[in-house]
Amino acid sequence: MSKTRGGLHTTKKVQQINVLGKTYQVVYRKLAPSKLTQKGRIPFGRTNSMTQTVLINSELCEEQRFDTLLHEVLHIMDEDMSLRLGERNVTRLGSGLAGFLIQHCDKLFRSKEKKH
Repeated sequence: MSKTRGGLHTTKKVQQINVLGKTYQVVYRKLAPSKLTQKGRIPFGRTNSMTQTVLINSELCEEQRFDTLLHEVLHIMDEDMSLRLGERNVTRLGSGLAGFLIQHCDKLFRSKEKKH
């Protein structure tokens, strides 16, 4: 099992997520600049609610992939729950949550160790 700064453990890239009762396929591939990004920048990720697919730029490092996945999950929740967060707030929330979870996931999700 690999470990990154702060305790984010992964063994492989997430292939499927469930958000608000809907299953989304997570696909990793190189993404090209598009009209949807500001000034033709290369996107980190995209979500298509119709096909229930999340695209993550495969060229990102592990922590950026995690941050981007949370960002896309927030977009799904924003749309499905009519929260009207907007891109700025989704970005801020996603980065804040990713940083918190990367830093504290060992404490939050560690399994109870058996006492001998």
